[in-house]
Amino acid sequence: MESVTWRLLLSMVPLLLYLLFIVYFDYNSPKPTTSGCSLFPHDHFWIASKRIVTPHEIISGAVEINGGSIISLVKEKDWQGQVKNEPVIDYGEAVLMPGLIDVHAHLDDPGRAEWEGFPSGTKAAAAGGITTLIDMPLNNFPSTVSEETLKLKKEATKGRIYVNVGFWGGLVPENAFNASILEGLLNAGALGLKSFMCPSGINDFPMTDATHIKEGLSVLAKYKRPLLVHAEKQQELELEDGVDDPRSYSTYLKTRPASWEETAIRELLTVAKDTRIGGPAEGAHVHIVHLSDSRSSLELIKEAKNNGDSVTVETCPHYLAFSAEEIPDGDTRFKCSPPIRDASNKDKLWEALMGGDIDMLSSDHSPSAPELKLFEEGDFLRAWGGISSLQFVLPVTWSHGLRYGVTLEKLVSWWSEKPAKLAGQDLKGEIAIGKHADIVVWEPEKEFDLDENHTVHVKHPSISAYMGSRLAGKVVATFVNGNLVFDDGKHAPNACVPVLVFVWAVLIKNEPVIDYGEAVLMPGLIDVKGEWEGFPSGTKAAAAAGGITTLIDMPLNSFPSTVSEETLKLKVDESNIYFYYLGFWEGLVPENAFNASISRRSPKRRCSWSQGIHDFPTTDATHIKEGLSVLAKYKRPLLVHAEKQQELELADGGDDPRSYSTYLKTRPVSWPSYLAFSAEEIPDGDTRFKCSPPIHDASNKEKLWEALMGGDIDMLSSDHSPSAPELKLFEEGDFLRAWGGRDCNGEACGYCSLGTGKGFDLDENHTVHVKHQHIGVHGFKACLATFVNGNLVFDDEKHAPDACGCGLLPTVVHNHQDDAAKDFHFSDGYEATISALVKGKNRRTTELQLRRTAEQQQAATMQQVTVVNSGAPKPATSI
Repeated sequence: MESVTWRLLLSMVPLLLYLLFIVYFDYNSPKPTTSGCSLFPHDHFWIASKRIVTPHEIISGAVEINGGSIISLVKEKDWQGQVKNEPVIDYGEAVLMPGLIDVHAHLDDPGRAEWEGFPSGTKAAAAGGITTLIDMPLNNFPSTVSEETLKLKKEATKGRIYVNVGFWGGLVPENAFNASILEGLLNAGALGLKSFMCPSGINDFPMTDATHIKEGLSVLAKYKRPLLVHAEKQQELELEDGVDDPRSYSTYLKTRPASWEETAIRELLTVAKDTRIGGPAEGAHVHIVHLSDSRSSLELIKEAKNNGDSVTVETCPHYLAFSAEEIPDGDTRFKCSPPIRDASNKDKLWEALMGGDIDMLSSDHSPSAPELKLFEEGDFLRAWGGISSLQFVLPVTWSHGLRYGVTLEKLVSWWSEKPAKLAGQDLKGEIAIGKHADIVVWEPEKEFDLDENHTVHVKHPSISAYMGSRLAGKVVATFVNGNLVFDDGKHAPNACVPVLVFVWAVLIKNEPVIDYGEAVLMPGLIDVKGEWEGFPSGTKAAAAAGGITTLIDMPLNSFPSTVSEETLKLKVDESNIYFYYLGFWEGLVPENAFNASISRRSPKRRCSWSQGIHDFPTTDATHIKEGLSVLAKYKRPLLVHAEKQQELELADGGDDPRSYSTYLKTRPVSWPSYLAFSAEEIPDGDTRFKCSPPIHDASNKEKLWEALMGGDIDMLSSDHSPSAPELKLFEEGDFLRAWGGRDCNGEACGYCSLGTGKGFDLDENHTVHVKHQHIGVHGFKACLATFVNGNLVFDDEKHAPDACGCGLLPTVVHNHQDDAAKDFHFSDGYEATISALVKGKNRRTTELQLRRTAEQQQAATMQQVTVVNSGAPKPATSI
């Protein structure tokens, strides 16, 4: 009995092991984060390949995707160690490229969805590796020429598109002279405008001429968006009855000669010159679609580019794959406009494309209902024109391009990078960190026959001129915004892709928007040189009202001077509740110059050649040499106040100490000086202008501007150096005894991070945030608002109630070629500083954050700084 029991138990072991395996596998497998939108429903995962085309090289490695974006990109030797529990799809030798961006397609929806429609068109795009389509404003009904008609099209996309879809609006005579209609169309999300210079064949999309185009460009200039132009100009032509057979392609070719393109482009370029820098339409851009003529028309475009016109041009795969000589009589699948020309023209198009004179490619996918192609009659003159091509453009370009030397990098340039720029989609077009995870996986070497056995997803495969071709380059998979929408012949069950909008609104859903109109948005200024004010008023004045978002504080004028780890800690402790972004230079003085153990624990260094602060004495070349030897290990800079004191004698009774010229004698020409003032205009006794080195004459100021504009002077700083007012000796007006240093009043120290160019008077009616405003001297631009770490800290003359800034520490400059640089260490001094800045938080977490930041930095000659903070930036209290 006992043996039977044991046999029964043993017989159940395989079943038990199997059940345990199932439980373990289910527990450790990543759980889906989406439903129906992806064939691989995970939010965070990796895709690997031996051939990943990045902006700089083709690598073997892996791409990490999270939340629809690329968050890391690593080479093969590194990536396997970085994968934790995220799933990995390894595509082996298949190529990973940015998804194709087709800026010229007709999906005919709404109104003519029987021609194509959003579902079949975007499925075909996904099957062809196209991740973004920009739909043309005609062939749908009604044509997209107003805000209202654009809304109809956007409504028609809901739940029906498998790839990103954006829209061009139409420029037609009825809206060309009405700026409010065009602005409404652009504000509603049109990425730009499209016009025809010949009859379009669509009744509600009439042709335009140069006068319409000029008006359109003036509106587009405000939005910095392009005008796409079908450049053919109709001319009178006569065909001979009985001689010119309408079934012959040569007959159709006669009706649209290359001169049509040349004439239209010549007229177009008379207004395209307005897009030059300084022109009335600067900011607008002209893009010539589907160029067919590789001779005189192309030469005109090249000349316009050389003249500075903002012009680009595309051609299409059908002009590069076919030639007029090989098109059979009656085969109206090949009819398009402009027409496919002869083989010699095709070769010259390839030459121009490979040489960069043609900027990019597009499909000009333009299908119709099959009956409109008039296959039975084969009449090229009456059949509807347009090539159906959406699913095939990648293999067609590759297959026909091989004989011309096409490369993977060229494909990415023509089909991804440049189209992304044209459409204003800065987050697309590259496999790079921070970009959208729009990726095509394909096998360039794999050949296939495009016949009835090949699955085609366009609505009417029979009308495509490519059917019957043998091509190389099979698309394996397509990712759109991180979703696997096409894989091994299957599509994701649901169409979940939102409509594409102009670039700044790409990620806007229900979030609030602050529109600053014509005001300039700039990166916040970084002031590397500021002294003596107090952290609250100084950061309010400079970091907020002045548009300065980062300050690096000098080591002197505070007390004690910052010349050691201990004095640095005093400054950090004093600053930690007041600053916005604040970092520190530390002093190089004789007492620490020859002591590397003091130096190694200190931040970047600054030394002085001149006396003024008793605990910050002058240094000479021997001290500097020692300091540089320590700084070399840390790859950090030495800032030097470069004046060498000389013996000078003033004439008693002849040199008036109230005269600025007397002070100027005591500190002769030195570099650098200042850009706003000259010695000749400084009033006697006005010691607000005293600084060292001194402000020199007007001629010197002009030369400084010349050097700055020419790049010989590298950067600007405020040298904000105020003092207590009594030290300026205003009553005596004695330049020789008054304390030197200019108070820049925050907004007067530099340019604003967000300004209008509006002049203002810096007087008692202007709000000034420095502690001693009456020692300041000037003001030029009006700052509207300043954001620090995403917080609106200054707006309309008000500051945020609380000071919630972050301290700065050095990071390691990481050269990816140097594996040793991956070892990131903190000295004891840095650890102490981190502890002071990150109160009560886990220092190890901060160290890891800094390590990750450091490894993402590009190699540079000057050490950069990064924010030390415990976690994500917190919003400041609302103003």
